[in-house]
Amino acid sequence: MQRFAFAHWSALRLMIGALAVVAIALTWSAPRRELPFHLKPDAAGSVIEARGWTPLPAGLQAGDRVVLAEQTARMRAVLADENVPGSRTYRLWVQRAGSVLPVAVRSVVQKQTAESGRIHWVSWAEQVMLLALGLLTLWRGRDWAAWGLAMFAISILFAKILVGLPAPPFPGLALHMVAQWLGGPMAFLGLYLTATALVGLRPRLLHGLGIVYLLLLLLLFALEAGGSVAFVAFAVSGESAAFNDIIIACGIAGLAVPLWVLLRGYVDAVAAARLRIRWILSSTGLLLPAMLIEIALQNAAVQQSPALMWLRWIGTALTIAVLALYTYAVLRQRLVEVRVVVNRALVFALLMGVVVGLFALMESLIERSAIGESAGLALEIGVPLALGILFHQLHRHVEALVDRVFFHREHRARAALSDFVRDAGFVESPQTLIARTVEAFSRDAGVTGAALYEAREGGFDCSGRDGAGFACPDRLDQDDRALVRLRATLAPLDLHGVGSALGAEGLALPLALRGHLFGVLVCGPRPAGRHAQADIERLGHAAHEIGASLFALRARANESLVEALARGVLPPAQAILQARALAAAPLATQAGQ
Repeated sequence: MQRFAFAHWSALRLMIGALAVVAIALTWSAPRRELPFHLKPDAAGSVIEARGWTPLPAGLQAGDRVVLAEQTARMRAVLADENVPGSRTYRLWVQRAGSVLPVAVRSVVQKQTAESGRIHWVSWAEQVMLLALGLLTLWRGRDWAAWGLAMFAISILFAKILVGLPAPPFPGLALHMVAQWLGGPMAFLGLYLTATALVGLRPRLLHGLGIVYLLLLLLLFALEAGGSVAFVAFAVSGESAAFNDIIIACGIAGLAVPLWVLLRGYVDAVAAARLRIRWILSSTGLLLPAMLIEIALQNAAVQQSPALMWLRWIGTALTIAVLALYTYAVLRQRLVEVRVVVNRALVFALLMGVVVGLFALMESLIERSAIGESAGLALEIGVPLALGILFHQLHRHVEALVDRVFFHREHRARAALSDFVRDAGFVESPQTLIARTVEAFSRDAGVTGAALYEAREGGFDCSGRDGAGFACPDRLDQDDRALVRLRATLAPLDLHGVGSALGAEGLALPLALRGHLFGVLVCGPRPAGRHAQADIERLGHAAHEIGASLFALRARANESLVEALARGVLPPAQAILQARALAAAPLATQAGQ
């Protein structure tokens, strides 16, 4: 079942990533088109102005008034769209000197000026940053703190893409409404999920604040979509001031709620947890003035004033700064598996270099060889086929090479821990095994210290610990939150947000057999941040092997006592002493009963 869910999750991530890349390519490859005039809104409708770089079409004059009530629904949909598709002719009804006249207008390709060229490249940079942040957190995120940011970045990215896609009038209106949903409610929802996960709350959307927040987002979308529908269907001249103010208030509240959750969590959090919240809180705080600037630009009566141009560039700079800070926060606080990301990037680059190099070499040999046309064709088909067959082996060797060269310290530590786990099954003394286990994990797992707890009557007692400065309790209650979670899942547990006596940072690894938890191996926090998922799985496997070895040693001690009693070679007084010692020892042997 877990493999089935993982496969579907991987397929979903692959589909989202592929759609984003393809959509960006389509958007930037297709020329943007627009109507050959500019509409200046006023109280009685909209006045036509020349764009400056293209003359007005025949029959249209500057100062003509466009009255929405005279237009067809299709024409109003064209007027509401930012990107008019194709070189189509549209019939526009204008009012001039008290008369209503039809004028045929045709969309034209947008002229690239110096200013629009700079905006073009800045917009491209924003989309690339959104794509990088979204794919990074989507593919390498470990919890909703990262996946919420993925929802935020990818939603805004698709909103920008959908607005720029050329589409017929009514499908274009539908795309515009979807873009409104993605760029507003969905993006805000992603920030809310990130905020609740960072402050240690489960991202429940159907309880308390989550329900109120969802209703707020639904209201925001209904108001935005209702305005677009009314513009096309009912020929309204524009939104009323009160209606527009409600939309602005809902939009600000959509961002203010995640910001309030982060602020509240930061005030109540311990020092270690504040480090994880601080950068996301700062980035979200900068997002608020960027959104206010965007609202001011959308509601400005004159769009071409120098002051508004400066304001637009300030908002753009804030947006880029926010995206850069989010990415830095994700990498700094290890919301994603940084080492795995770098490893995969280097592996992919080296693999592509090897494959392309070999392919170019074989192509060169084919061109310089005096062979027939059929033989050359066979070689051109056979070379990619052979490279495809060897790709898996190349990938394995290149990844091992990258791991050894660029991550030598981590590779050496993993090898040392693997060697210890291999030898642990041949240690004869439980006390020796425990002491060497906590020493090995403290040294080679990249943590500040380690401790091993074993089950005793009423709780779990610490049997051994290692690491200067690593503080952990001597005894854990049997209903400690971490122990309850470990008994329920029998899987490695990241202690962040659990509320255990073991602290808010670190990793708890179960020692279990046949579904019974008889011990816990606790790894302290990592100086560089939280544990990556690949490291958690590796340490969990090592702890399982250690647990099996320790269980075998405890069971052997019980077996020796029973055998000595059965043979009568053990004096009664000594048998009682050994039985009491075993009773005081961890109850590992109960797991097999």
